[in-house]
Amino acid sequence: MKERQDAEANTYPLYDPLGHLIGLNRSNPTIPTAIGQLKFLHVLDLSNNNFSGIIPYQISYLRNLEKLDLSRNNLSGQIPVSLRSLHFLSSFSVAHNALEGMIPSGTQLEGFPDSSYEGNPGLCGFVHQRKCLPATSFNNQRDVQGENGLQFPRLYVAVGLLG
Repeated sequence: MKERQDAEANTYPLYDPLGHLIGLNRSNPTIPTAIGQLKFLHVLDLSNNNFSGIIPYQISYLRNLEKLDLSRNNLSGQIPVSLRSLHFLSSFSVAHNALEGMIPSGTQLEGFPDSSYEGNPGLCGFVHQRKCLPATSFNNQRDVQGENGLQFPRLYVAVGLLG
């Protein structure tokens, strides 16, 4: 019986869900939102993969994550505020991307060294030691990212009273 189990283990290799997700995504080099389904993941290292687009908020579903490395890609937009729910992170890097806006404050993300954020000239905040000016933190953006990751155009409405 033991020999049969060993033979089956060699015949059917372990399924690699992360490899499958990334493999399916080769034609569109963005981080797949389905990554949030890998709930038992402890380490997510997607560095040096030439990913572009935004950091999907679904990464915040990975509550057991201890290491998150998204460095040296072409990611843009803001660091999702929802990443504050990753309480077990002991290592974090988004260095050398094209991220912008304020580094989420009041979270463990403030506890990581400046090197975790370097190479993102548009980032500002306490950690990055560059103060966010009102004009650069949010007003300068064309779109607002919703909590579901969708981009919404920023609309301005003016109301006048005639008397």
